[in-house]
Amino acid sequence: MRTSSLNADEGRPIDAPVIADADGDIAALVYGAQDRPDLLLRDFAHGLRKDGYKLCGLVQFRGHDTDGRRRLLVLDRGRSFDVHRAPGAPYHIDAPWLDRMAERVKAGIANGVDLAVASRFGPLERAGRGFHGVIKLASETRTPLIVVVPQADFDRWTWFSAGMTVRLECRPDSVSAWWRGLATAAPRAGRSRACEILK
Repeated sequence: MRTSSLNADEGRPIDAPVIADADGDIAALVYGAQDRPDLLLRDFAHGLRKDGYKLCGLVQFRGHDTDGRRRLLVLDRGRSFDVHRAPGAPYHIDAPWLDRMAERVKAGIANGVDLAVASRFGPLERAGRGFHGVIKLASETRTPLIVVVPQADFDRWTWFSAGMTVRLECRPDSVSAWWRGLATAAPRAGRSRACEILK
């Protein structure tokens, strides 16, 4: 698949959407201004980890301190920490750092996980950076993935994903129902497929 480039006029990648498998288990957790997807995912991930599931990904907490710090939860480590925004950076988090974190999540998917989380979909992903590669790899390997999508960006996400993902409301019951549906479906071959693709 070709690498997408950003169309400056339309603010979206020029090439075809990155999700090519409608059978994949990718869900968009869509949130509005009053929602807290970070807290929802933190609690959901905690419950899954207690049940023995293997997770990877990043939860980005909303808001930041006056000095520019932002709180993040790294799911494969099960701990949170602060990162500082680069001075004058156009994104909330230093873009090269986020690219490196995405590579870590891709490695987690390649090693086999029950769920990955990409937080969140925005300009970097539309430009082929950030979690763009994570979303693409999860699609190729059929790894369950939750992508946090702002309501204002949902139309862009629909184009980006070719409409081949599930939309989740920002409520615990919506996320839990989606997860239960995966658990009762036929077993996926995501882990073995990941190994084959990345050989």
